[in-house]
Amino acid sequence: MAFKITLSDDSKASLRKTFVYILYELRDGFAANNLYADVKNTLALISYNAEAHAFCEDKDLSARGIRKIHLKKHKYKFFYHITSDSEVWIDAFLHDKQDFETILK
Repeated sequence: MAFKITLSDDSKASLRKTFVYILYELRDGFAANNLYADVKNTLALISYNAEAHAFCEDKDLSARGIRKIHLKKHKYKFFYHITSDSEVWIDAFLHDKQDFETILK
């Protein structure tokens, strides 16, 4: 059974900001398309196997059930938690260099 995925407003804004930067600042449609495919594939992995991904190393985040998954081809991560037997909440979409522990607390 696939989990329904719901993105937080912050994760939507982060995705939007990332794509706008790539498309309009870097002017690289090819890179944006590659990132889009990677995001789509990663969300599918979460949807079909949400329990399989690691909890965050941070004790507070782990206690809240927050898990992470790296995109396969890009230096970004999704942070999420399972809210029910059928739903996953995406808490954040962040670049690897961002301080996720501070952002998510």
